[in-house]
This record gives sequence, C-alpha cells and structure tokens, in this order.
Amino acid sequence: MRPSGWNVRRIGFCVIALAIGIPLVTVGLNEQTAVGWDDPSDEPEGKPAGMVGVVMEVPEPGVPRDGVPADGKSFSLKAKKGTYSVTWDKKTRFIAHKVITLADVEVGEPVHVLGELVEKQPTDRGGNIPPQLIKIQAIVVGDEFEPPPVPPNLGTQRIRWVSSKLRMRGKELWVDQHLLKAGSAQEVLRVWKITAGAPAPKTPVFVGGYLDLSDKKNPKLAATEVIRIAEKYPGYELTNSFEDRKPREKDEKKKGGFGF
Repeated sequence: MRPSGWNVRRIGFCVIALAIGIPLVTVGLNEQTAVGWDDPSDEPEGKPAGMVGVVMEVPEPGVPRDGVPADGKSFSLKAKKGTYSVTWDKKTRFIAHKVITLADVEVGEPVHVLGELVEKQPTDRGGNIPPQLIKIQAIVVGDEFEPPPVPPNLGTQRIRWVSSKLRMRGKELWVDQHLLKAGSAQEVLRVWKITAGAPAPKTPVFVGGYLDLSDKKNPKLAATEVIRIAEKYPGYELTNSFEDRKPREKDEKKKGGFGF
C-alpha cells in the first residue's frame, strides 16, 4: 500500500538494469539520483566508497581467484561501472532488508516513523484530540536502522522522524506519545542484522567499504557494511540515501571517528 501523503517527487519505480541484463533493484530514485551512484573507479586506493550492485559469483572456500583470499569471505559484485571483488572481516556489518506491512509488526518492536507531528488539540465540546502522527512518508522497524536527515522539502512541512517502541492502547497503535494514523496495510521496511556470509548470486546488495585499485583489472572493495536490499521498495531515497552512504576516511577513524 502506498503511504499517505506521498508527496516526494519521483521518477516512478525505476528498475536499474545492469549492462549484463540482470535486474538490480527498484529503488524509487528521485530526480537528483536518477543518473545513478558515483563511480568509485575514479577514487584513489583506500578511498571510502559505497555502491549498489548484484552478487555475481561466490568463490568456493580454498580456491583463490584473482588475488582474493581463499577463506570463504569474498564474492564478486557487478556494479554500475564494473565488477569488484568484495572481501570482509569480523568487523563487517551484515544487514538485511525486507518489505512487510504494519500488520506484521509486533507491539513492543522498535519503529521509526517519518511523518507530520500534530500536537494535542481541543475540541468544541471540551475534549481533546490526542497528539498524532499523520501524512506518513515511511515506516522502518528494527534496532539496526538509524534515521537519516529529513529531506529539506519535507522538513518545511513539519515532517519528522519519530523513533520509539510500538505500543497499543485499546485498538490503536502509538509511537512515542503520538497516535499513529496508518492502516494495517501500510508498507514497512524491516531492517535486521544477519550472520556474516556471502549473499547468494543475483542478490541485490549495497556494499560500503574501502577501495583497493592497485590492480586495475581486478578492483577490490574491503567491506565495512553489506546490506541485502529489499527489491521493489520505493522508499530508499527517504530511508537510506545509498548515493551518499559510505564509511569515514581511515584517518578520521584513527582520530576517534566512526564508520556509517
């Protein structure tokens, strides 16, 4: 079900198709990102990078290929501008996304709602209309999600992120101190941490990490984060901003900075 108040300008449900003809993922790109993500092949060695692509091949453990260790911690990624050998270590975060409905969310789960806050209002009969969350733009459930900044065009409309555990009063759902004005069929993105491991071939993923371009014919990406993307989810420009997502510079991390 399409969220109410969906007033972000879209180019529809764009399907990004790779040159090899494998469908990538529907991401509902806005006008600024419809041209695609930055080309990381132009970045120097060790430069932070983030890219969306499709898993092409998962090498068998014990069989080294193209300079990639044979430890079972690698896969090849077909991105917009080429194929990259992705490796990871014990610090790499593996996250999965799935599209569900509000009816699938359990009371007590952590939810993040992007919508308009309406404070308590008096009625003509001396009562009060409770604080509400209306014009819902997106709902995400899961501890692994961190709400991004609200797009400027929505911020001027009092659209805000509200994060809290989902509660029920009577038959109504509440987030923080606000009544959630959304139906049970409202689309929700579930985000959760998964066990480290190479996604299956043809899986659409986002990979963030550090580039190694010492071998131009076999570029490598040391992953700090691997996200298994939910296909046909139209709200990524509001919930994840993949075009801007990448780890911090390595020298910043040494000074006490953090990754994603």
